[in-house]
Amino acid sequence: MDATTSPNPLILTLDTASIRLSIALTQGSHVRAVWGVTTAQGAAIIIQDIDLLLNRMGTKPAELTAVGVITGPGSFTGVRIGLATMKGMAHALNCRVVTATTLEVIAAAIPHFFPVSYVCAIQAAHREEVFVQLFECQAGAFPQPLASPRTGLKTVVVAEAVALFMHLRPAASVLFFSGDALEGVKELLQELATRYGCFIQTGFSAGKEGWFLVSPPTFLAPVAGPFLFEKWRAGLHLASAEVEACYIRQSDAEVKLGTLQG
Repeated sequence: MDATTSPNPLILTLDTASIRLSIALTQGSHVRAVWGVTTAQGAAIIIQDIDLLLNRMGTKPAELTAVGVITGPGSFTGVRIGLATMKGMAHALNCRVVTATTLEVIAAAIPHFFPVSYVCAIQAAHREEVFVQLFECQAGAFPQPLASPRTGLKTVVVAEAVALFMHLRPAASVLFFSGDALEGVKELLQELATRYGCFIQTGFSAGKEGWFLVSPPTFLAPVAGPFLFEKWRAGLHLASAEVEACYIRQSDAEVKLGTLQG
């Protein structure tokens, strides 16, 4: 059987873009193993962690159907190391790569109790900056962006995202906020909720309406794994050379270089 048509692919997914690094091994939609670290461990030793996880599961790299990787946005160093690792692995194994952004995975992690729901994904960027993107989510479908991802000061881009949402979907009754930068924008969201006359609450209860603050997953790789399986089934996989990073903003080094050249 052609590996790209496998109904139950074995996929190794890596996230080095987030604050908390993680790896997941999935068989179809089932998560078989997870490795993660909540400390600021360097992504540079991630190969050792991949070997450890596979060895503990008795899985050889050659048995993998595909590899998955979160392409950012997030840590520049983490994104680059993650992409280099999985692109190199895919090239060596002659297998395909399935990708998702951190913001897509955050949106996909929200439970969908409504025919249509909306998510504002908010991830930490740099100092007081965040990455933000709005999604429309339907059960059984991939999150659909309502706008391109943005980055900037959290007080600015979060307020702009909410204003855009209220303009695009004025009749929408439910909006979820989630991501690793959520804690740092709670006061701002409360102010915005008051401004727009919306009720804001923590967590989620089926049947209720309003704005919901939902804690993000501790690790993204085990959430991304089943999501990437669905992308695989839809034929949304790439050759290693086709995989690109999602940076959104320039790195500090690029900003400094531009200043010097200017």
